[in-house]
Amino acid sequence: AVAEVDGKKIMRSEIEAGMARMAEKSQVTEINSEDLPLLRESVLDSIVVESALKKEAAEKNIKVSDEEVQKVVTQIESQFPTKEAFMQYMEQTGVNEKKLKEDISGRLAQQKVLESLAGSIVVSDDEVAKFYESTKDLFFRRPAGYNVNFASFATREQAQKARDQIVAGGDWDKVLGAMSGDVRNSTPYAKPTFIAEKELTGEMKVLLQLPMGKVSPLVSVTSEDIVLVLKREKSAERVLALAEVKGEIQKMLASQKEREAKQ
Repeated sequence: AVAEVDGKKIMRSEIEAGMARMAEKSQVTEINSEDLPLLRESVLDSIVVESALKKEAAEKNIKVSDEEVQKVVTQIESQFPTKEAFMQYMEQTGVNEKKLKEDISGRLAQQKVLESLAGSIVVSDDEVAKFYESTKDLFFRRPAGYNVNFASFATREQAQKARDQIVAGGDWDKVLGAMSGDVRNSTPYAKPTFIAEKELTGEMKVLLQLPMGKVSPLVSVTSEDIVLVLKREKSAERVLALAEVKGEIQKMLASQKEREAKQ
C-alpha cells in the first residue's frame, strides 16, 4: 500500500497499472527514471479525484442507465475493424466486458456530477454590468460598417435567379423561401447582420459603392459559394449598448464560473 483514500488502501500495483495505461494512451515509448515520481503522483491524483467524484455521485444519487453504458461500448467497438478484434484487444489488456461496463458507468457518473454544477450557477445583473463597464471599450466597440442581409448559393445560376426576382421588386424573404432548396445560408430581412467597413476587401469591395437598399451584383466568395448582399444602412463606429450584449456576457461569465466550479 502506498496511499489511502477514504479508508481504501491504494496498492503500488494499481499505480503501476495506471502508469502503463497513461503511457499507452499518450503513446510514450521511453520514460526516464526522473519522470517516474511525477507520473506516479499524477496517477495517484487521478485516483483521488475519481474517488471523490464517485462519492459525490453516490451522495447525489446520480444514476447511469444500461443504455447509456451500451452506447459508449458500441462507440469503442466501432473503433475496431471487427467484433473479434475488439474482444482480442480486451483479452490482451486483461479487461472483461463486465469490468469495462463498470468503468464506463463510473466515468459517466463522474461526468454527470460535473455537468450538474452548471444548474447551480447564477450570473447576476450586477456582475454583467460590472464586466460591461470595465471592458466595453476593449470588447464592445464596433467599428464603422453596414447592416446587411445576405444569401449564399452553390451556383451562379441560382444566385442570379434570386437577384433578378428581388431587383424586380420581389420580397426578400418570399423569394429566398421559394428557393430554399437552392439557398445554402441566409439572413431573414428582419434580422440583418453587421459587416465592418474595413472587412470589405477583395470581391466584397463592390459593397462600398453600392447604394443603400440595393442588392449587390453576384459576389464569388469561392467557386462554390456565390453571395447576394442587400445593403440596408450605414452604422457609425460606436460602443454597443449593454442591452445588445447582455446575453453574450451572461453566457461567457456562466462558462467561466462553470470551469472554476469543475476545477
